[in-house]
This record gives sequence, C-alpha cells and structure tokens, in this order.
Amino acid sequence: MKKFFYFLFLFCYVSLYSQIVDRISKEKEFELLSKEITDFWINSPLVLDDKIIFFYRGKGNEKKIVIAGDFTEWKPLLLMEKKSTNMWQYVWDERLEKGVYNYRILVDDVWINDPQNTNFIVDSFGEKISFFELKNDLIPEKSNPVWIKKDIFEFKYYDKNARNVYLVGNFNNWNPYKNPMKYNGAGEFTTRIRLKEGVYAYCFVVDDKWMPDPLNLNQYSDTLGNTVSVFFVKKKK
Repeated sequence: MKKFFYFLFLFCYVSLYSQIVDRISKEKEFELLSKEITDFWINSPLVLDDKIIFFYRGKGNEKKIVIAGDFTEWKPLLLMEKKSTNMWQYVWDERLEKGVYNYRILVDDVWINDPQNTNFIVDSFGEKISFFELKNDLIPEKSNPVWIKKDIFEFKYYDKNARNVYLVGNFNNWNPYKNPMKYNGAGEFTTRIRLKEGVYAYCFVVDDKWMPDPLNLNQYSDTLGNTVSVFFVKKKK
C-alpha cells in the first residue's frame, strides 16, 4: 500500500512539474514574441488578404528608412513609419497582381536587403535582393470602383433581380447605353473602363432606373435631388 501511495505521489509530482515547465516555456515563448529586444521576429513582409505589412528592426539611431522594389519601378517612394524606438513599419494597401516581387530597403542612404526576410536572391553583382510572393491578386478595397492595373478600373453591381445594368457618368457624357455591364451570375454585373487622373461622378441604370452605387458611400445630391456616386483617380506613381 505504501508503494502505491509512493508511486501515486511520484506520478503527481512529475505531472505537476511538467505542467510548470510547459507553462514556463509558454511564458518564455510569449516573452520572445512580445519583446522587441530579442532577435526573434515575424518574417517580413506580412502578406494579408487586403494589405502587405513591411517590418524593419533598427538600432534606434536611424533617421529615414525607405522601401523600393519592382512594384515601385525601383523608386524609393515607400517611407516607413517609426512605431517605437527600434521598430519601423510600412503598410502597402494598393492593388497588386499575383506574382513574385523583389525589393530592397534604403536605410539613411545605404541600400540593404530586408534583414527580417529570409527570402532573397543574389544578383549579378553579388548583392542580396529580398522578395515576397503573392499567390493571389491583392485587392485592398471591396468598394467601387476597384483599380485593376495601369489606368483600368472595374465597376461592380449586385442585384439578383436585375435584367440590364449600365454604367453612366461624366466619363461617357452620361450616355445610358455606352457602357453595358456584363452579367457574371449570382447577381453580379461588371464592366471595366479606362480612366485618367481626375474626379468622376457616376451611377448605374438598372432596368431603366437611375441609382447611385450602393458600394460607394461617397455620394453627392444636386439641387434637384439626383444622387450620384463620386470618386477620385489619383496619378499612379
């Protein structure tokens, strides 16, 4: 009987000890994930469904950090924001087609590869070039219209009961028949048009009824009570 209680005590002790060790290891892991002073950090950039987040861990004395890549035509345009003493961040939230993209970081006028990114290639000059891959198109906004590429924009309208939908606006002289929208099934109508930089007003003609875009909350009503949707096309860098 004494041996039974002895082994029971030993079993409980070992079990409790393993739980304590496991808890300590979990707390240590959390500490490593939380503290910026450690060398452990998430692989940069972090690719999400609607944005790409670049991280840079500095030494605390950096003045300016910029990102450039083939998605910016290698122009140092993406200025990183200083989030804390030694942590910098940039959030890319523009449309980007799926594929592999190369980039480097400019730290106080010195070009380097991304030290937080384990993915890199070596060019013909022996320099490391960081890269990331988009397995799907990056679509930051689900609202209308969506930028596709260059100066092409896609408009969408959803209505399972609609038969004919047209896109009208100041870009086609408000002609209700110039831009018919294609029915894709499940109530979705789409059309793509080419637009240059500027401010545009538009609406949809749904079965001969004019209505603003329900996916675009930027709307304007004139003195006659007509409501149209408005959006701005900025110059692509």
